[in-house]
Amino acid sequence: MKVVVYGGPRKFDLQTVKVPPVKTHDALVQVAAASVCGTDLRLFKGEERIRNPRVLGHDFSGVVRQVGNKVTKVRVGDRVAVQPITFCGKCEFCRQGRHNLCTRGKWFGFELDGGFAEYCVVPEDNLLRLTRRADLEGAAMFEAMSLGLHALDFLPKETRSLAILGQGGMGLVLTKLAKLRGLKVIAIDISSEKLAMALRFGADVIAKSGKSRFSENKVAQFLARMKIDAVAEVVGEQQTIDLAGVIVKPGGTLLFLGHNRGLRGPLLRLEKERRMFEVELVADAYYRALQLIRGGKLNLSAMISQRITLEELPSCMGKMASGELKTIKVVVKPGVPSLM
Repeated sequence: MKVVVYGGPRKFDLQTVKVPPVKTHDALVQVAAASVCGTDLRLFKGEERIRNPRVLGHDFSGVVRQVGNKVTKVRVGDRVAVQPITFCGKCEFCRQGRHNLCTRGKWFGFELDGGFAEYCVVPEDNLLRLTRRADLEGAAMFEAMSLGLHALDFLPKETRSLAILGQGGMGLVLTKLAKLRGLKVIAIDISSEKLAMALRFGADVIAKSGKSRFSENKVAQFLARMKIDAVAEVVGEQQTIDLAGVIVKPGGTLLFLGHNRGLRGPLLRLEKERRMFEVELVADAYYRALQLIRGGKLNLSAMISQRITLEELPSCMGKMASGELKTIKVVVKPGVPSLM
């Protein structure tokens, strides 16, 4: 089978390898779609590191082609989305239903080979069965949906407004989810194109920030006057984390969803008594995301800006890293059109 292997910064190589064996409680999934996340790009650029070689791709969907002899939850031919964190089911956190904090949990695409491949072996407990007509491209963005739903769980019931710093894939999904909850959404980004997409996803107010300190201060002053109940940072940059702490109102809530190395919280302002939460993926939110998809309340395919093959992925990553290619969400389709 074909895979794209991450070998370190700027090293993405298309290779042909053997299809991995299927164990007792596993299923072999033929990958239909795998979305490219900001973390994948940061790994390519060398801003983050993991052990390599590794097949990246932690948000993907596909069709079950083979099952282990003790698998009972899926069958050959099922369309599935993949929960990206494995879990043991026995540790303290798993017993509490907090599988995302499992002490033995491993991520596909980081510690296990992921979805930038024609096939991937996945434990049956990590598979969500979809309907026969399910949108497999949309299902390749379930991780963002689930993370967004879990993030909103941290908001107090009295929350009426939410500012979202960053309107890439994660930010747009959170914008849509917040609107479904009835919140006023203030979308913030440095890209005019992404802010235009945020308006399509229902944002009530858009604010274009800048990379300069002067531009950021102007935006911060404007937003601080709005007395925003909650702020979500989805970029994973220290500058936007600090900005979140400035624009949230006293007694407000801060949600941190962005990942990167060496990040710290915003400057402490004890007199503001802000609630702060670091948000990670939780399995329960996947089932709620599935219901939204089935109910037709969220069309994730609308934010796909590029559809590429495995062969095109190394070149595409290089263009994204250099800034030559501007995208919102890239989806890799490993060349199996009959699945779509």
